Amino acid sequence: MRRTNKQELAAGLLFGAVGAAAILLSRADEMGSASQMGPAYFPTLLGAVLLILGVLVIIRALRSGPLPLPSFAGRPLLLVLAAIALFALCIAKAGLIVTTLAVVILSRFARAEYAWRETVLLAVALAAFCTVLFHCGLGLQLPLLPVLTRSG
Repeated sequence: MRRTNKQELAAGLLFGAVGAAAILLSRADEMGSASQMGPAYFPTLLGAVLLILGVLVIIRALRSGPLPLPSFAGRPLLLVLAAIALFALCIAKAGLIVTTLAVVILSRFARAEYAWRETVLLAVALAAFCTVLFHCGLGLQLPLLPVLTRSG
């Protein structure tokens, strides 16, 4: 009995199932033709492509040997989730520039191999890019710097 690559087999089964479901669910609608497409034309075509892709991936999985599953990396996952939460919590008060710098620096701890110089350069470049794109280019009403409130 041959051993299979379980990840590829699962992916092939998923592609095939989604493709078959798209084909079956679009049967109730009118197909039409290439020049006059009906509502079922594109979902059926896409479903067929996914089904064929699924079959090809399953064949490849049955021919290849097993691959060991990678170990679970909890630290990077938690730090990236923490960076996303930090962004959500700080963007309104700390501003786009400070929040972007903080998120990039926090994300740096997900992998210890990154040098601090690279991290700082990336943080500054990304903060500048986000400022140009979101504030200047798209005109989003995000504060750029921390919002200072007066008490009294």
